[in-house]
Parts: sequence; structure tokens; C-alpha cells
Amino acid sequence: MKIVIYLGVLFMPDKNAAAHRAAMFSKMILELGFQPVVIGMNENLNEEKKDIISTKRIIDEYTLFETAYPKDAYQWLRMITSITEIKKVINYYGENNIEAIIAMDYFSIGLIKLVNYCSNKQISIIGDSVDWFEKSKEHSIKGIIKNIDTNIRMKLIYKKYIKNMITISSFLFNEYSKTCNNIVEIPGAVLKQNFIYQDFDIDFDNQKINLCFVGAPGNKCEKEKIDWLISIICSLNKYNGNKFKFYIAGIDKETLLKYRTDLFIYDNIDSSIVFLGKISHDKCLSLVSKCDFSTIIREDTLLSRAGFPTKLAESFNCGTPVIVTPSSNIKEYINTNYGFVSKSCEYEDVKLLLKEVESVNKESINDMKSVIKSENPLAYSKFTDELSKVINNSKKGK
Repeated sequence: MKIVIYLGVLFMPDKNAAAHRAAMFSKMILELGFQPVVIGMNENLNEEKKDIISTKRIIDEYTLFETAYPKDAYQWLRMITSITEIKKVINYYGENNIEAIIAMDYFSIGLIKLVNYCSNKQISIIGDSVDWFEKSKEHSIKGIIKNIDTNIRMKLIYKKYIKNMITISSFLFNEYSKTCNNIVEIPGAVLKQNFIYQDFDIDFDNQKINLCFVGAPGNKCEKEKIDWLISIICSLNKYNGNKFKFYIAGIDKETLLKYRTDLFIYDNIDSSIVFLGKISHDKCLSLVSKCDFSTIIREDTLLSRAGFPTKLAESFNCGTPVIVTPSSNIKEYINTNYGFVSKSCEYEDVKLLLKEVESVNKESINDMKSVIKSENPLAYSKFTDELSKVINNSKKGK
């Protein structure tokens, strides 16, 4: 059985969105008749003392190797410029046994080295483009390097040197289909997880419309606009008989109070909003499955247009409809049975959407949940043929 390697800044098995994508790809790779191997990172490894081959372990049905996540400037520089550890894994299996390497938004210098290495070894390399970060506002060396790295990868390497591509969104597909003929779009689908349901030390009022957010919104809500939801829900609850309850996992009340004191002007915030702080992944999925709707509210930015929220697939896997802004191309996967999409990514349109959701009854919500469980538009199996296509076509360019 030939091997397909998937690599990137992955904290397996489920510590970041990239890890969920890697696990999903591993399942598809296996179903296509290849052996999946993942090269990820681990913050607890000591770079000097741990050889990558010694980190080998089996998780579910894929083999995982891990490199140490950098702890200082030297290690950081080494990580973004070296492919030594990747070559060790290739040599471990034998280069003739490698069908393809899929690199998720890998560091630009390392990526160009990997492209040249794979070309010399007759190994197909496929780029998986999932993010396009806007210019970092950090004035540190790390921030400057990140900006340069993003520009080189997105504007030069992907357009000139990568001949096989997977993109997570239509925005990226349209950007790179101009220069790449072997390109497919595979959105942010995830595997359906058999999580252990976790109880909460709070009572869910089934008479209310229970909304939730799970994730990392940023201390000032700069990543996910839960501040809009807090403001809108507190305002609407004053006049609708407290119809909404909003559960937030990923940030605690104290942190938000420190950075966004303006949100605490509402005298009904404690009765409208429940802050759960940081909770386990199983508990997050339990919350999503318990609530009537999960929420994904993002502004229209380069990052939100280019990316695709993993949270959408996770919500569908839990059988929970969504309330979202039309970032990326998620509208393609949401009809009236799957949730509600605002007209734009603006505050006022989100407010209008919540007013519409006010009138939805529990019977309709339960019907939506049943449809999502039976149809799930982001089930990974719907995209296996696309992965097969890009892998098979990549061999023609060896």
C-alpha cells in the first residue's frame, strides 16, 4: 500500500482546526487505498532530544509523526526553513513508496525546498490552501517574518511552483485556478466524532431559543463577532420576553469584561448570556448538540473570504442548525433546513436575522435537526472523489 503524507502546523488529534482537516483527509486517503501518514507538531516535545521517527504512533487509522514546536527565535527560524524532519519520514518509508505529499499552507522557504526535493525524487506534491492571513499588525521579528512568508506562499509559490492544489473555499479556488489546472475544492468538512456527552452544571430552558458559540473569539472579539450577538440578544430580550439564551464557550466573563467593558452596560446580560470559559472539546460538542442553533458571525475580511469555518461542519455533525454571516462560500451549504444566513456581514443585518429567528418554534427547530442528521451537506464522504481526482492527476505531472 503506497503512502500519502499530510503535513502542516497540525496539533493532533484535535487541538486546532488544521488537525481536524488532517484527520478528515487521513480517512479519505485510507478509503482511496493509500496509507495515511500525518506530520504534525507538539508543543511538549524537546527539539534537541527527540528524533522525529521516535515519535511515531498510531491514532485511529493514521500514523502520526511529530516535530517540536519552536520555543525560541533560532528554533522558529529552523522550523520555517528546514525540511530535514520531513525527509527523515520519507526515507523511513522509502521514497518509492510515497504516492504524494499534501502540504497545508506550509512555510514558504520550506515549501519551495520541498517542491524541489519532491521533483527530484519523482514524488507528487499537492498544496492545500486553507487560509490567507491579512497583514500582521505585530511589529516584532515574528510578525514581519509571518507577513513575508504569507506573501511569498500565496502570491508566488502557489501561483508559479505548485502544479496540484486543493483549496478550502471558492475564493481560493478562483484565485489559483488561473494558474493551476489540477485543482479541486474541498471545504472545511470534518469527521463525525463519537464524543462522550458531557453534562453541564446549568439548566437549559427549553422554552427559550438556546444559541451557542464555541471557539476562540479573541479577547476583543476581533476574530468572531460574539460582541454583536451579546449586544443584539440583550437588546432583543428586553422586548421579546427573554426569548434568547446565549451560551459562550472559549472565553470567560472576566476576560471579556477586561477588554470589552462596553458590553456590560446591559442590565440583563447575566440573564441572557452564559459564559462557560474554556471547556474540553467533548464538552463543546455536547453544548452544540444540546443547543437549538450554533453561531458563526464573522466580518467580511480577506481571512474570512479565503477560509472556511470548521465550526459549520462540526455543527452539522451534531445535527444542529446554524446562524451565520455569509463569509467564505458557506451559503452554498446552507438552505432553509440547515439554518439562517444574514444578508451581509454587517451588524444591522445580523440583528434583522435574529429578529427572524425569534419567531421560529421548537417543532421547526427539531425538524431542522432531523434533516441535518439525515442529509449533512458537509459529510466528508461527499468530497472523497475530489481528493481522488487531484491525487491521480498529480501523477501525470511527475
